[in-house]
Amino acid sequence: LLTNPECREVHVFGSADPEWGERIVACIVGDKNQAKALIETAQTLPPFARPKDYLFVTKIPLDDRGKFDRRTAEKLLRG
Repeated sequence: LLTNPECREVHVFGSADPEWGERIVACIVGDKNQAKALIETAQTLPPFARPKDYLFVTKIPLDDRGKFDRRTAEKLLRG
């Protein structure tokens, strides 16, 4: 995903999925208007490695230790 110039930063994580147990989510700092181009970039990955969901943010959510904040990302993903 970072090969696309519209994607400034990305964090990929696993999110709970009732059917499969877990699914791949890409949390992207980038222009949401370029979502189609970013998703097309992901299509170059093998099917098992492609994100199933995309979360566009202005900055990657971090906790107070500077690590990726999965809980905040999950809340943003669920709306």
